[in-house]
Amino acid sequence: MYMALVNLKAYYHQMKKHIILAATMLAFLLPATAQKTIIRNIKTLPSKVGQRIPDETSVVKDSTGKVLTYNQWHTMMIEGTHSLRRSSLDPENQYKLVRLSPREQKERKKRLALYQSGQLQPTAAPQEIQRAIGSAPLAQKDTEEERMARLPMPRESGSFVNGTIPANFHLFDMDGKRADLKELKGKVVVLNFWFIGCPPCRQEIPELNKIVDGHINNPNVVFLAIGLDRRKDIQTFTGVNPFKYRQVASGQSAADIYGVHLYPTNVVIDKTGVVRFNSCGFAANTPYWINKTINESLAAN
Repeated sequence: MYMALVNLKAYYHQMKKHIILAATMLAFLLPATAQKTIIRNIKTLPSKVGQRIPDETSVVKDSTGKVLTYNQWHTMMIEGTHSLRRSSLDPENQYKLVRLSPREQKERKKRLALYQSGQLQPTAAPQEIQRAIGSAPLAQKDTEEERMARLPMPRESGSFVNGTIPANFHLFDMDGKRADLKELKGKVVVLNFWFIGCPPCRQEIPELNKIVDGHINNPNVVFLAIGLDRRKDIQTFTGVNPFKYRQVASGQSAADIYGVHLYPTNVVIDKTGVVRFNSCGFAANTPYWINKTINESLAAN
């Protein structure tokens, strides 16, 4: 009888390890609210294993050793492109963010699709895992807009300040039409400072064009690109790479007004002449924030 009890106890602890590991894997396939439900309930299970699940208090570093915020690493986990790993040498509650191989990403997406389609249910897990999952909803595929909103805000330019009225400029676009910031009051003005030799400037142009297309019939939105290059060079470039903003050539003097030295710099000015959004460099969700700010500015009285 004594030996039977010892074996039963060893079996219990072994099964507990598998339960916690399986629950951890399931957690990262579900949305944030479901993950928190799993984590909270698993922590109530009796344990001597000490298997901790990553949360907002965890220290997560990328491949360069940079410490990431919870939103940064959690977003990449949800997207299915990365995973958290730790070794016995890592301090407690510290992890490394590792990019999954194409094969691993494919497998993860496949598993997630099975959950979303209902072909693989959480109820297929052992009873202990079912209790941990509880009534948490299945993961739903985020829309592109939801994914962009979840990413960290783009870096501000330092040349403009949200909530302030910027200095005026007097410019003429490449069609000879006058562009005066004060005269554009009452319209939403979208500015882009760029130059041809700037890779991120070129990278965002297709996405900026989509924003223009979305407001093509609205005379209350003005898109103005202030380029540093000569007129002839911009004409040659845009002839091959369409850029649907109104173009201003040789715009260094305009950039100097605001002290713009980081490119691209994007700015959205509302109908009252106040800066509502500004950013520098290329971020995947910059176009999202530009368009969101345009729509909010148009809707405002």
